[in-house]
Amino acid sequence: MYRERVTLRRSGTPDQPIVFTAGAPGRYNSNVLLTSPYHANGTETGFLLSGVHDVELRKLTFSTPGTAVGIDASTRVRIADNDFTPAWLNGLPAKPQVSVANSSDAVAVQQNSFQYTPFGAIQVGSGSRGTLVTANGIESSDGTGIGAADAPGTKITNNDVTAACGNSIALAGASPDSLVENNIVSKVPPGSDPSACPAGTSPAEIAVSDAAAEGLTLDYNIVWAGSGTAAYRWSGTAHPSAAELRAATGQGAHEFNGDPKLDSNGIPLAGSPALDSGDSTAPWAGSDRRQRPEADNPLVGSPAGQGPVRPRGVRDAGRRPPRLRADRSPSR
Repeated sequence: MYRERVTLRRSGTPDQPIVFTAGAPGRYNSNVLLTSPYHANGTETGFLLSGVHDVELRKLTFSTPGTAVGIDASTRVRIADNDFTPAWLNGLPAKPQVSVANSSDAVAVQQNSFQYTPFGAIQVGSGSRGTLVTANGIESSDGTGIGAADAPGTKITNNDVTAACGNSIALAGASPDSLVENNIVSKVPPGSDPSACPAGTSPAEIAVSDAAAEGLTLDYNIVWAGSGTAAYRWSGTAHPSAAELRAATGQGAHEFNGDPKLDSNGIPLAGSPALDSGDSTAPWAGSDRRQRPEADNPLVGSPAGQGPVRPRGVRDAGRRPPRLRADRSPSR
């Protein structure tokens, strides 16, 4: 355990990035925990990357009362395969777990796990450009799951955002030419504790402001809105279904509204609308949440010659290549 604040001001190169990691690629995260100093009250950032380029953070576990990772005025930074389990204290400032800000460029936040984020998981803003937010699993947030404000060219793909009291995904301010595809978003299921979310809130699963709508592509998402929650809010107007959204805006031709049919581990079950139904041209991490590449599911037919079809959400349930086992029997 490291109970301290880290500020990084050194940079790597595109061919040799600086990598902070607690485990080898393809293996489970080690028990390297970064948490806040004893005197911190949530106002400090746990791991701050300021004015740097070509840096990666991998396979770490963060537990802080404020922002765990801040990317400030930085370029080509990758935050991948980490676990975020925020410390909870009353009276904390409302800060997301990961913040991309101050004209950062080409940042990727991918394949991370967020468990109960009091004030949101990922926030992109302050003129940041070309941020990729992909294959993250976000569960139980009192704030917005993934937000972008004044962040042109933000790409939000193949994420699972469940049980967010705020908007699951929200784009605001001048965020033109952004893309929201292949995500699975769902509210607190009906019948759950009504006090789980603040009274009087009227979030939408996916919210897009008027300024952010310019050049936006929104499609191939699975949206399962709870009771009293709009599936979409576009330029301030609520749309309860993809059909109404498409009629009003032309967006969402391949959206699905309903139960994504996932098991308790978030893996699509047989008959899930997430199976082999996404947009395979959308940018993503190159593999799913568990670093598994695209693989066709044998229960879902794909056009001949098309190749693997991307799933929707963070998990691919396609058929895996068989494991090869060495024959240790005596030779004959």
